[in-house]
Amino acid sequence: MITLTHHSQSVDKTGQTSWHRNGDTGDFVLGSSHWSQSLHIAKVATCHLWNHLEIRNESYDVTVDDVRELEDGQELDCSVSIPFVGCVIRFALQVQIDPTNGQLRLSIAQSTLKELQPDAATLLSIDLLPGMGSATVGQAGYLFLPCFAGVLHRFDHDVAKQVRLTLYAQQPQWASKCHFNLFGIQTLSHSFCAMITQGDSDAQLVVRSHDGIEKQYSVHASLVYRWNHVDTMIDGDRQLTLCPVTPNPLNYNRFARIYRQWLRDERGLQTLEQKAQSRPAVNDFANTYLLKIMMGYKKADLKGQGEYQSNTTFAQTQKILQQMHDDGIDHITTQLVGWNAEGHDGRYPQRFPVNEHAGGESAMRDLIQWGKDKNIHIGVHDNYSDSYECGDDFDLDNVIVGRDAKHWRNVPWAGGFNWRLCPLKSIEHARRDMPRIAEIGVKANYYMDAIGAIGTCHSKDHPADRRAMMQGFIELFKLAQQHFDTVSTEIAFGPYLHLMDGVYMTHSVENAGKFTDFVEHFVDEHVPALAVVLHNGMRYHLAHTLALQGRRGALMDCLW
Repeated sequence: MITLTHHSQSVDKTGQTSWHRNGDTGDFVLGSSHWSQSLHIAKVATCHLWNHLEIRNESYDVTVDDVRELEDGQELDCSVSIPFVGCVIRFALQVQIDPTNGQLRLSIAQSTLKELQPDAATLLSIDLLPGMGSATVGQAGYLFLPCFAGVLHRFDHDVAKQVRLTLYAQQPQWASKCHFNLFGIQTLSHSFCAMITQGDSDAQLVVRSHDGIEKQYSVHASLVYRWNHVDTMIDGDRQLTLCPVTPNPLNYNRFARIYRQWLRDERGLQTLEQKAQSRPAVNDFANTYLLKIMMGYKKADLKGQGEYQSNTTFAQTQKILQQMHDDGIDHITTQLVGWNAEGHDGRYPQRFPVNEHAGGESAMRDLIQWGKDKNIHIGVHDNYSDSYECGDDFDLDNVIVGRDAKHWRNVPWAGGFNWRLCPLKSIEHARRDMPRIAEIGVKANYYMDAIGAIGTCHSKDHPADRRAMMQGFIELFKLAQQHFDTVSTEIAFGPYLHLMDGVYMTHSVENAGKFTDFVEHFVDEHVPALAVVLHNGMRYHLAHTLALQGRRGALMDCLW
């Protein structure tokens, strides 16, 4: 039995976490001094395989063949067998307790994972601790899910539902907005949160509501090794970190602060004060009045040939900002939407010439220079995801290619049908255009739009798995940091939060319900967990309701 003490400087002062195997039942037991009872784990893991004999996806419980004691935990030798063939998968699962914080780490090293008979079965995914800590209908508490700014799913539903939420969203699930790698459960007897701390680009959360005879509620992690059985195995070590805490109805707040600390310790998330040591403009941006000004756009037309609709010219923008300044709003940052060729979503990835309907490049330069003398900073709203056939730079070879070998044509905007750019190619446009944008005088803030879901690209020239796609966006943000004082974006995906100085956390939950039944079936309350994560690290925008079913006090519950 492994029992270690952790000392924490936050809400849970001290505690003990333990893990051992029950010699009588063979179950594993996870205990914490924060809890009134231990959790008994009958299934350490479940494997999803592609059975080549039956030509189908099948699930099998993992067998633990041997347990080896480690200094800080155990290593479990695991295997999976299928009928008529025998053992087809082996791997080692290390279960370790961090003595500094009592967190439980479950790790699978890629080097230990073996497909013994790949002509009979290949691995799709491994679900860790399925159903652990589940609650039953009628209990007080909730599941915490990393969708929108954080949502709670209570144990009071009457229809069985199950969903596999892909971390950082796939296109079919974009409206569910699963944007960060944190989940948890709160009950009266136990509470914990968990983070997929390695391999999170290829992972899902399995959410079960009112499930089975006992009408259970649970959430667990699924580590994806193949999104399709014809793929090669996705390499890389995997890790799940589980954090026991004292039960409390407001624990979503505690989960958020645990996640924030992990982002700071492991992924380089900094406070505003830390950022300002090397980039003083960050503090200025954090304290400025921020607004977007829409320059204009074309009327809807599937070929992007609609008549231009002018909202504001550069000269009119100056008058608006001057009036605000005269009224006492004397510290302003504005993001110009539609500064580029033919306005908002006009001809991407073509940006130049600067919107001539709004006055052109010389007028934009004049506006920026005028603002410098008045503490008014002019930034731009830009986009490296969309591509329109009406633009001079349109190249089908730069577009994401689906598994079916078809280029991805998404819904139309002002420029017509939107062909989605692969970030491995769009960075070429960024290397060309960002220096030119900066040369015009834009320095204060650069906002990147329209990163809505992370998928794969099957182009022969620029193939990319989900990890490579995410890395492509990370490289875009790093490049932006080289040219602009601060960088903002629309969607706050976990892997690049450390590069952001501002985010629009999410859109309205109610509006998202028009595109997915996830809201109806799984969102009982919308809470500001992500606001706590981002607090004192960047600007974030609560441009949506923070609760459903009449509750409006969620912000008051938060410990920042």
